[in-house]
Amino acid sequence: QVIKDLSREKAILLNAKEIELGSIDNARQLIRELTRLLADTMRHCVAIGFAKSPDGGPPPSVGSDEAERAAAACDDGGVPADEDLDRAANPVDIGCAAEEWAREVLLAASRTVIEGDVYAICHRILTGPPEVLLCPSLDAGKAETIEIFVAPHGLVTIESETHYRVVHMLDDQGIASPEEWAKVHARCIEHISLAPRLVADLDERNIRSVRLEFEP
Repeated sequence: QVIKDLSREKAILLNAKEIELGSIDNARQLIRELTRLLADTMRHCVAIGFAKSPDGGPPPSVGSDEAERAAAACDDGGVPADEDLDRAANPVDIGCAAEEWAREVLLAASRTVIEGDVYAICHRILTGPPEVLLCPSLDAGKAETIEIFVAPHGLVTIESETHYRVVHMLDDQGIASPEEWAKVHARCIEHISLAPRLVADLDERNIRSVRLEFEP
């Protein structure tokens, strides 16, 4: 289902790079690119998290000066190869984990999932009496491009925008007459943290937020 949803998109932004979709083959290519990016990011997180501090103490926290020095010391721009990681300290199979994360990220970025959740929130907040309806925007066919950004420290951000209309159905002598009350722009932002499963001292959780803007 994820591949089918992706193939219906014109494009997606992955770390600010526009990747053309519109077909099953292009969707699979996106999955491969995302999997590689996530694997590199996970190696980076593990290298930072399990690097020893100069005094032999516990691993530095992601984002600390010690962590950044550890990442900078890794080959290939802070991304060590799998065989260079301490398997005793890191039982994670990077390749398999990256494939699983890619599926989870793309499922979260699926327009079916996003718009279903956003619609449920907007409907609960904005509708009340039976004659007040939440309707698709008249420009619903011009969907905004979904954006995925994978940060080096393991935080994945998914952003999308959906548009609706709040419509009041007037009863004009027995004939329903719609009156548009407002246009609604719903910006959905989801954060998925890769690091907690890789670095034990982190306690970040997945968070999804929706920001609503109104236009008369």
